[in-house]
Amino acid sequence: MAAPDGMVSRFMRLSMAENTPLDRAFTIASRLAQSGRYPSIIVALEKVEETWLRMLTDALGDPVVARMVLLMSDGLYYRSALFPSGENVTPDTDELLGAVDQLIAVRSHR
Repeated sequence: MAAPDGMVSRFMRLSMAENTPLDRAFTIASRLAQSGRYPSIIVALEKVEETWLRMLTDALGDPVVARMVLLMSDGLYYRSALFPSGENVTPDTDELLGAVDQLIAVRSHR
């Protein structure tokens, strides 16, 4: 929450698979959850996502846009894991964040 560039910016910029121990743990947990045999892992992953969503909602002030940012983050992470060489993964995070800012501005003037 205290990131100098802002929580949302930091969240989006870190949404890249980098083969860290955390990335590997998430991959393993996701696979175990997908099997349906480990409900406690599903609960743990849900809690992580709920925490991220709450933090994004607090930072953005809009739960719909927060959900969109969370889903964009999921997509960025997935694509970077799918194409680890970096090919086909050139997200312009600044452009995405600019679009989020525009959406917040439009939604706040409704």
